[in-house]
Amino acid sequence: MFLPRIASSRAGLTLLELVVVLGILVILASLVVPNVGGLIFQSRHAGNAAMVGDVNRAVNAYVARFCKHPDRWDSLLDNSTSTLFNKLDSDLSIANVMLPGLVVNPLSTAQAASLQAAGITTLLDADNARSVTGAANFVYPSDNASANRAVVSGTQMAFLTKPATAVPPYGTTFMDVAFGLNPQKTEKWANEFIVVGLGTQNAMRGSTMADIPVVQSATPLNFYARVLCVYMVPGSTATTSFPARYVGCFLPDGTSLPTSLMDYNKAGALDQ
Repeated sequence: MFLPRIASSRAGLTLLELVVVLGILVILASLVVPNVGGLIFQSRHAGNAAMVGDVNRAVNAYVARFCKHPDRWDSLLDNSTSTLFNKLDSDLSIANVMLPGLVVNPLSTAQAASLQAAGITTLLDADNARSVTGAANFVYPSDNASANRAVVSGTQMAFLTKPATAVPPYGTTFMDVAFGLNPQKTEKWANEFIVVGLGTQNAMRGSTMADIPVVQSATPLNFYARVLCVYMVPGSTATTSFPARYVGCFLPDGTSLPTSLMDYNKAGALDQ
């Protein structure tokens, strides 16, 4: 004799089973969330590194095409005070082992001639009056360059800080780590390095670059968020000149330092 099967009235999980499932989910979340953060960081770093490489290639392509370097760089200075633009990341005012501090100095006659010989004759100053958050005339801090600054003797420019002399141990400063200064060629330390911004009015736009990239990790709403490029010029006391040499570039929030520079910049450029 067979008894009919009685249908189960169970409609869901028990409280104990729910607790177990929730516990498993919590454990999985604790494993996945940190990895997501790491993936975001790695993705951003990879994008920034690629940007550095793209800019270097665009500069080299421009020189090959026009036989001169691109003009109309951002000076990174305020047009009214000739001091550093106040929307630059604060890290740029700190000079330590891995971060390049900036200082404003006038160009010497040899330095001005060096830039002119490379084709760099005009810079664009920032206009703080055009960068007022919430105002009708608001523009991004990276896009408010308006006043032309001629490259002549006495023109104020942003320089990378560096030791006065090349004192061992080498490989401890921004220049010799990121730009491959040859420790055996200490005369290179007699030269200096100027920094300019790759703004929207640069001559490369529409020629070797479709558009000028924005560094999203540099918070474009609040800070200057364009790639910064470095040129080597004679030292301030030099009496002879040479055409300014493009060294490489870095990002305004330090996210490309030092790995991206060593990966993408021409390490031997200064030993030519």
